[in-house]
Amino acid sequence: MMHVVNYLSLLFLACVHADIKAPNIVFVLMDDLGWHDVSYNGGQFPTPNIDSLWADAVELNRHYIHLMCSPSRTQFLTGRYAMRQGIGKMLPWDYTEIGGIPVGQPTVANWLKVMSNYSTYAVGKWHCGYAYEGLLPTNKGFDHFFGFYQGAIHYGDMKYIDIKFGDSNHYDFWEDEDQVLVKADDFEDQLNTMYLYRDKVVQYIEKEAAKRIVYGDKANPFYMYIPLQTIHGPLERVHEYEAQCDEILGGNIPRRSKYCQNMLLSDDVIGKIMNTLKDSGLWENTLFVLTTDNGADIANKGCNFPLRGTKGTLFDGNLRTIALVGGGIIPTPQRGTYRDALVSSLDWTPTLLHYAHALNRIQHNDKTWDGEDQHDLIMKGVGVNDEHIKRDHIVFNIGLRNLDSASLVFEKDNHLYKYIAQDGEVDQWLYKREDGWCVPEKNGDWNMIMDADISLAQHVDNKYLFDLTYDVSERTNLLQLTDQDEDNQELVEFAKQILTEYTHHSLYSEHLPFLWNRLAAGDPALFGEGSFVAPFLTESEYFRHLAKGFGRIEEHHEDAALRAAEKGVEFTDTMPYTKKLKALYFHKWEAPAYAGQRSATWYIYTIIGIVIVALIVIVIVSVARWRHLKSFYNDGYEPIKGDNTKRASNEKEQEAKRLLKDSNDSDEEEEENTNDSAQYIHVDSNRSQPDINTALITVEN
Repeated sequence: MMHVVNYLSLLFLACVHADIKAPNIVFVLMDDLGWHDVSYNGGQFPTPNIDSLWADAVELNRHYIHLMCSPSRTQFLTGRYAMRQGIGKMLPWDYTEIGGIPVGQPTVANWLKVMSNYSTYAVGKWHCGYAYEGLLPTNKGFDHFFGFYQGAIHYGDMKYIDIKFGDSNHYDFWEDEDQVLVKADDFEDQLNTMYLYRDKVVQYIEKEAAKRIVYGDKANPFYMYIPLQTIHGPLERVHEYEAQCDEILGGNIPRRSKYCQNMLLSDDVIGKIMNTLKDSGLWENTLFVLTTDNGADIANKGCNFPLRGTKGTLFDGNLRTIALVGGGIIPTPQRGTYRDALVSSLDWTPTLLHYAHALNRIQHNDKTWDGEDQHDLIMKGVGVNDEHIKRDHIVFNIGLRNLDSASLVFEKDNHLYKYIAQDGEVDQWLYKREDGWCVPEKNGDWNMIMDADISLAQHVDNKYLFDLTYDVSERTNLLQLTDQDEDNQELVEFAKQILTEYTHHSLYSEHLPFLWNRLAAGDPALFGEGSFVAPFLTESEYFRHLAKGFGRIEEHHEDAALRAAEKGVEFTDTMPYTKKLKALYFHKWEAPAYAGQRSATWYIYTIIGIVIVALIVIVIVSVARWRHLKSFYNDGYEPIKGDNTKRASNEKEQEAKRLLKDSNDSDEEEEENTNDSAQYIHVDSNRSQPDINTALITVEN
C-alpha cells in the first residue's frame, strides 16, 4: 500500500512540477580566465568572492570548451557544434567580417523566451557577429544588450582594437542598438568599462527585484548572460588596486601588476553581482554559473598551471576551464562538491532549459543543440550507479572531413585519453604567441617551460595521444613510445571510429572561409574619425554576400571534378558542406507553434491531473479497506460494539506500551553490544572527503 501511495505522490508532483517557479539564471562568462588565475586553484592573486562561490557551488572539474573566442561563444549560446555551423576553425571574427551565429540557429535566450517567458539580458562582450542587424544580440533572443560587439576594446575609452591592425579611432559600445559614448570626464575616478558592466547588471537586477515587489510570484524569471571583458588584453592599470597588488607582488614582479589589478577588479565585480542578488532577495531562486570562453593567454601573463598550453591551442590549458554552478537553488548536500564527469560547453543549452522547465516540452525534431542535459549530474551527483553521467567522450572539433584536423577526449578501459590530429591552418590560432607550461614559483612569480624543452611532448606527424588519467599536464605523447605502438594504434583507431560518426551528421561542414573575409564596406573610416564600429550591411546585402561565398565553394568543387574527369582520375572529394548547413544561413529560425501555449492551458491540465490522482487514491484506499474487512470477518471476528470498544482500546494501548518498553530495553542492550560495528557511508564528490565516487567505511566510536 505504501508503495502505491509513494507512486501516486510522485505522480502528483509530476502533475504540478511545471507550475513550480522557474529559477532566474545568471551566467557569467569570463574572457581568457586561466586555471591557475583563481586563488582556490592556488593562484597568486586573492579572489575571495569567486572562492566563496566555489565553497558553496558544484564544481565541474572536467568542463571543456570548444576552440576559442568567437567559435567558443557561439557554442556556449547555442549548444550547437561550431563544425555544424560552418565555423569550426581556431579563429575569431574581426571587424568588417560577416561571420556570426547563422540566422537559422537559435540561442538559449531564444528558447528561454519562447518556452518559459524569460526576460533576457546580455552585458559585456558579444563577439558573435555584427555585419547586419540580424546577427546582433537583440535579434538573437536578448531583450537588452549593454556592451561591445567586437573582440577587444580599450577599457578606458571604448575604442576598438583590431588584432591585426592594432588601435583604431573608432568606438564600439552599445546599449540595445544605440551608440554609447562615456567620456573620462564623466567619471569621478577612473573610467573603466568593467565598472560600467557592474553598474548596468546591478541596475537590471534591481529592476527585476522591483517587478517581484509589484507582481509577486507572477513575475517572470530572467536570464542574464554576462560575458565580462576581463581578463582579456590589452590590460590597463586600475588605480583602485595598485597599492594592494604592489604589496602582493612585493615590487619585484612589475610584469604581472596589471594582471593582478584586473583580477582583483574582476573578483569584486562578481562579488557585487552576487551580493546584489542576495540583498534583493533573488539569490534563493537563482542559478549562478561562472566559467570562461577559453583558457589563459600566457603571453598576457595568465597561467593555466598545471595544464599545458595557452589560449588558441588544442591542449587542456585552452580547452579545460573552470566552471562553478552555484546559487540558492543548489541543494544543500551538493554545495561544496565537485564532479569529475565530462561536461561540454555545449551542454549548457539543454541544461538551462531543464532548469527552466522547458526541455521536455520541446519536441525532438525541434531541438537545435548537440549538448547533453547535465541537470541531474549537478543537482544529484553522479548517482549510485553513475546513472547521471551522460558522456564517455567529447569531440572538440573536426576541422577536416579526412580527420587530419580532429580532436577529442574519450574514456576507454577506465582511462581518459586525448587524441589530437592537428592541421596548422585550422587548429592553430594565427596570433598565438608563447606556448608551453606556466610553472609558478614560491614567490608567486612563474616561469615558462616551452614545448620544445620537453622531448616526449613533441608531435608525431602532427598527432598527439595523451593518457590524461596519469598525465594531466600532457607532457608525454604516447605516440613517441614506439614500444607501445600496438596499444597506441588501437587507441587511435578507437578515437577515429568516434570521430568518423560525427562527420556523417547532416549539418557537418568544414569551415566556410568566406565568413572571415574582410569587406571594405565595413571599414568605419568611411564614416569619419570617431565613428562607431557598427553593422554595415542590409539584410539583402548580407544574404547576397553569403550566396557569393557559397557559390565560390561550389564552383571550386565543380572545377576540381572537371579536372579530375579530364585526367581520367576518379573524383572522390565531398562537398565541404551540406544543403542543410547552407539552409541554416538563409532560413530564419521560427519558434515552434506550441511555444508559449503552456501558460494558457497549464492550470486546466493541473486541476484535471489532481482530480484524477485524488479519485485513484480514493478507489485504492476503499478497495484496500474492503479487502481488509472481508478477511477480518472470514476469520470469525466481529467488531466490538458499545462501551467495550473504549475499554478494549485502553487494554491494547497498555499492552502496546509494555511491548514497546521491552523492545526499547532490548534495543539498548543490542546497541551496547554493537557499538564498535562498521557503518557504510556513501560520499558523493565532497571536497572534504577522500575518494569521491566510492563508498567509504567509517567506524563510529
